[in-house]
Amino acid sequence: PAPACRGRRAMFTERGDFDDRLEGATWPLPLSEQDVALRQRAARLLEALRRIPLVHYDAKAWENEHEMTFSLLRKGCLDGASNGMLEAPIYANSQIEAAWLFLLEVRRVHFNRRKQIQECARILGASYNWSMVLHGSRKIHEALRRLPQDICLELLEDANAMELLEVVRRLPDQPRERGYGERGAGGPPSGFSAAGETDWFYGS
Repeated sequence: PAPACRGRRAMFTERGDFDDRLEGATWPLPLSEQDVALRQRAARLLEALRRIPLVHYDAKAWENEHEMTFSLLRKGCLDGASNGMLEAPIYANSQIEAAWLFLLEVRRVHFNRRKQIQECARILGASYNWSMVLHGSRKIHEALRRLPQDICLELLEDANAMELLEVVRRLPDQPRERGYGERGAGGPPSGFSAAGETDWFYGS
C-alpha cells in the first residue's frame, strides 16, 4: 500500500498516539508540479480538511458552517473513491484523525445524516492510509467509547473495523463531553489546540 506521505514515518509516541515524522526534511515539503496536480484532483477533500479544525474550535463556526464542511467532506470522499486520491501522499495523519472525529460528531448530533456518514465510513475504511489512523488513534477510540453503543457498532461495521470493538470496550469509562454542536463559546473541543491542530501532533 502507498505510504501516508513521501519521506514520513507514521510512528507511535510513548502515549500510543500517532506522530508524523519526516526524515531529513521540514514539513510541509515544497510542492512539486505533481503535488500541485494531486491537490487539484483532491480539492474538495483538502478544503474540508482545512475547515474541520476551524469549525471544531469555534462554536459559532460550528453552528454556521459544519453542514457545509460535512458536505465538502462527503463530496471529497466520493471524489477519492472514484479517482484513488485517498492514497495520495498529501494528507497529514493529524488531518485524517480530525476528519474521523468530525464524522463521529456529525453522526452523533444528526441522525438524518446516518446514510451519508455510513457512505463516508465505508469509503474511508477501505483506504489503507485512513484506516491506519482509525486503528491507531487513541482520540478516535475514546470518541467511539463515548458514543451510544448502537452508533459505535454501526460506524465500526461500516468502516470494516469491527476488530476495534474490543479495543474500545477496554477503555475506561469517561464522562461524556459536550459535543462540538453543544459547546458554548470560550474553548476548543477536546483534542484540539488553540491553533486547531490535534494535540498528539505536537506530542503534548
